[in-house]
Amino acid sequence: MASGKFQAPRGVQDVLPQDAPYWRHLINTIHRVAGLYGFEQMDVPMFEDTALFVRGVGEGTDIVDKEMYSFEDKGGAEITLRPEFTAGVMRAYLEHGLGGRGRVHRLWSLGPVFRYGRPQKGRYRQFSQINCELVGSPAPGADVEMITLFVDLYEAWGFRDLTVVLNSVGQPASRRAYGEALRDWLAPVRERLSEDSRQRLVTNPLRVLDTKDEGDHALYRELGAMPRLLDAIDADDRAREQAHLAGLCQRHGVIPPAADATHFRCDIGAVRLKWERHGEFSGYLCIVAGAAARPFTEPATALLPAGWLAGIPGPTVAAVHVDFLPGAAEPPDLAGLAQHFAGHTVAGSRIADGAASVFTDFRIHDDGFSRFLVFDRQLTQGQAGRTLQRLTEVEAYRTLALLALPIARRQTPRMLAIERELATLTDGIALGGGEDETLLHELTRLAAEIESGIAASLFRFGACKAYDELVMRRIAELREARLPGVQTIEEFMSRRFTPAVATCNTASQRLVDLSERVARASSLLSTRVDIARERQNQALLSSMNRRAKLQLRLQQTVEGLSVAAIVYYLAGLVGYVTKSLKAGGLKLEPDLMVGIAVPVLAALAVLAVRRARKHAAEDSAP
Repeated sequence: MASGKFQAPRGVQDVLPQDAPYWRHLINTIHRVAGLYGFEQMDVPMFEDTALFVRGVGEGTDIVDKEMYSFEDKGGAEITLRPEFTAGVMRAYLEHGLGGRGRVHRLWSLGPVFRYGRPQKGRYRQFSQINCELVGSPAPGADVEMITLFVDLYEAWGFRDLTVVLNSVGQPASRRAYGEALRDWLAPVRERLSEDSRQRLVTNPLRVLDTKDEGDHALYRELGAMPRLLDAIDADDRAREQAHLAGLCQRHGVIPPAADATHFRCDIGAVRLKWERHGEFSGYLCIVAGAAARPFTEPATALLPAGWLAGIPGPTVAAVHVDFLPGAAEPPDLAGLAQHFAGHTVAGSRIADGAASVFTDFRIHDDGFSRFLVFDRQLTQGQAGRTLQRLTEVEAYRTLALLALPIARRQTPRMLAIERELATLTDGIALGGGEDETLLHELTRLAAEIESGIAASLFRFGACKAYDELVMRRIAELREARLPGVQTIEEFMSRRFTPAVATCNTASQRLVDLSERVARASSLLSTRVDIARERQNQALLSSMNRRAKLQLRLQQTVEGLSVAAIVYYLAGLVGYVTKSLKAGGLKLEPDLMVGIAVPVLAALAVLAVRRARKHAAEDSAP
């Protein structure tokens, strides 16, 4: 500015002519894809009343507290440049009565938004944002529609091999409960938190997790295990599950379970219903007495009220149909068994010291159930109950353990890529190639990516290992004995289930190993940087020593010249004085007096210079 040359402010960018075609392609693609989904374009002003964003975005957020461009206009109104679209779109939706039409509205917007933050690569203070709103539909399919819209949009732009990662912050009640849990957790160190975190703890507790203050992070580590949002979400889901179960009981005149109950049993008509709440799932066991004319014709759940089973909150992880055929001394041949399992190959064995035989194909059939067929030879009632419990748990725990397999498969290609990148970076460190700053940036990026993968999969991989142990323990409790021509359940698990668990365990360990390798590479780079810095320091010290020696020589030379100049000046004065005295009648030889005075004057000059040097050294000493 002082030089008269204007430049764009920090945090903005120009769209130059050579970039304009790409920008038009982006816009045209948005118009086409959004139109296919039935979305209509809606534009809103670039600025709104500040109060709209404070209420719409939320107090305690960084956007409201730190990043909004707010000002007072000439009329005294508080105005803010839009930091996002949703608040303005919903204001226009309500102001113009669009909700009164009684239909779902699909709206999209595109334009610049403004946020005051530290400019960095890929992050500007003015940037363009695409916004889509689906208003008026409470169905979960609305979320699916929004997700698929943006997946199609990215694919239309040319992106491939996209991965969609879903997250949840729960219902409003869940967030409130979690906020209270955070407040309780941080209560012992509240006064030691940063000012921002203390404020956020009042206005929006979830925002304390976003703090960049190292002191806050140290306090979090001091407190130990942090409350999990998942627990609050679970609490909300569990309350709904409890209410759903209580509704069934009330319809049939049964006393419902207590609010803090973890297990419950009752009779609903001909069905004996058992319910158990576990760590991350609930189990429902429906028992109907009497043998069916043909196995697997109708599950016991069919006798429950219509729609009740589907209304249980949460997804169904595993559904198992176990049929007992009493009085069977020997099971039929393999062909006879296959007809009960849609022709699939079965696994089975004698169990309970020969008191029964059990068979399964470990497949989900058209009715949504996996199947176990038990030929009851002489099981006691207690043995039959334990057998039923063990078989259902084997299938449930097997399914829960395998939830980790898609995560392992998804992470494996990325781990391979990270390993290759890490090998390249390590070679660069070993061979001395590449700039240290660039290498450090890449190592930091890899470390962050690995730690993100560990955090995202830690629970699931740990649960997989625990469920695997439970599956094997339940199979051992069956006390299997081989039947001719049929693989045992344990053998099936060792061939089909155990490798999948091993894949998950390997993926988990690879993530940990990668984290350690990145840490070692960072340590090597730090060592290299330290050595280079030491060499630079040594070179600097050597240069300083040489410079000091030169300065000393120069000083000595100057001192010598100073002594010579002083002696010359004083000798001249002696000569003048002697000549004056001779002219006054004293018998003195000026030349002789000068010659005698020179050594004396030289000695005095040397002493004076040395004394001055000594005083200077004392004054400069610390």
